[in-house]
Amino acid sequence: MEYTIQEISVEICNRLNIPLNGKTTGQIVIKCLSPYHIDNRPSCSISLDKGVFNCFSCGYSGSLKNLYYQQFGRSIYKDMGIHRSLIIQPQIEEQADLSLIPETDFKFTGQCFPMYTTELSKSWVKRRGFTLDLMDRLGIKYLKFGRTVKKSDPTNKEEWRSYSDMAFIPIFEEKELLCFEARQLRTEEEWRKHLETKKIEVKDYKKLLYPKNSSTKTLYQFNRLKKNEPLFLVEGLMDLISLRTNSIFQNSTTTFGRSIKERQFYLLSQFKSDIFYIPNNDIPGISAIQQFKDKDLKNVSILPLPNTVKDVNDILQKKDTRFNSLEDLINFGWLNNVINIDRYDIKAQIDRVNIH
Repeated sequence: MEYTIQEISVEICNRLNIPLNGKTTGQIVIKCLSPYHIDNRPSCSISLDKGVFNCFSCGYSGSLKNLYYQQFGRSIYKDMGIHRSLIIQPQIEEQADLSLIPETDFKFTGQCFPMYTTELSKSWVKRRGFTLDLMDRLGIKYLKFGRTVKKSDPTNKEEWRSYSDMAFIPIFEEKELLCFEARQLRTEEEWRKHLETKKIEVKDYKKLLYPKNSSTKTLYQFNRLKKNEPLFLVEGLMDLISLRTNSIFQNSTTTFGRSIKERQFYLLSQFKSDIFYIPNNDIPGISAIQQFKDKDLKNVSILPLPNTVKDVNDILQKKDTRFNSLEDLINFGWLNNVINIDRYDIKAQIDRVNIH
């Protein structure tokens, strides 16, 4: 008897008591499968067709067959009494070449100026704890006005997006603009008052990434990083910019979120020296370390932050009065707290965060 990937996936879910709600193919959404992520509402997606799962909250992901092996210490194929040749593989295209730069389908045009151009942009730089010199070095600009259109459908005005009075942070790989992040320069209160004076309907105050989810295909400034020197890795772009305020951390990058994708792992594999991952001091951030454990990257160590701050940018925001800068944190002995990933106890660290 031949088995499809879907049938094996369903069998694994049944044996692991994963609720399928009657589905035998396609996507299902359940609570996270990670024992370290306390999931109050469904945030994990399982593809029965591909036999994989991914939690969009904490980033825990993998294959169902590996999850089964971790649970029982033996192969699902052996337990079902089937030979690999009896598995019908789904009709899918060849796996993408991860060495290739991802293609984009947008064109950006806009009026960009140095961040020292306006009082609005200078105020944002100061409020974030950055410097104008750092903005120049990272290529971060004041975006007076910008627009994106789809290259494949440039006349479709429904796909046009406009931006104004924002911090423009381009994300390149080699010379290809893969995406960009734009940040509101005004505080939320200032922004809402500004919209009222313009008689514009108030919308959600938040950052903007265009195209959506596109940053997960790369690492920030990958081509500028030194592959044979220690690399510092953080979750968010603001944390990365905060790290770059100190000369020790110039060889640093970000994954643009707690979930690390396959191509990002491929790019990280190019680094032969030590990788120091600085997780956010919250449950999702710490839970994401499981991804590194699953990939068995031997050169990864964890550099935890003090309990009193959530992320690196909190240092510049002076959330802990002991530290006015990263230099203060270093002088406090932070760099001596490195933990090898094999000795990093995720559950103990999550318990620590819960206590604090």
